Amino acid sequence: MTASWRDGVPQAVREDLDVLFGSVEPFALQTIARFRRLVPFGAALENSGETRFVGSAPEGAASLALVARGTLVDGLRKDRDSLKAVVLVEDVAVDALGSDAIRFSLEHRDGPAIAVFAPYSVGPWPWRKVSFGEGVTDEGERLVWTEA
Repeated sequence: MTASWRDGVPQAVREDLDVLFGSVEPFALQTIARFRRLVPFGAALENSGETRFVGSAPEGAASLALVARGTLVDGLRKDRDSLKAVVLVEDVAVDALGSDAIRFSLEHRDGPAIAVFAPYSVGPWPWRKVSFGEGVTDEGERLVWTEA
């Protein structure tokens, strides 16, 4: 049995990350089901306990997703002193899963960085029904609270 990311993490940190994940997951799943793609977006949990959504849609970008991700991370880094936790949501291809997935990159100021993957597949034309697989959790990359 593998250890859970929750093992050894203070309850307050777990609750903060659960609130953030719960605030973005429904929208991400609905967006993929409806449009079959997702422009990166995120949410931040402020020190006051308020949750706010963050997004970026630069015009004329050769790679909208890459530019949007960088813009989101830069903005969250600038605001990090007023934040407790953040989540960045992206549509990614995951070779290890053999499918596309929604990646939820969660990070807490006083806790871990976690990556949650929600794999999905899109059925054949004309219905193109989206089917979601079982989620996978892995160690994440620290993007906002870094030493640099």
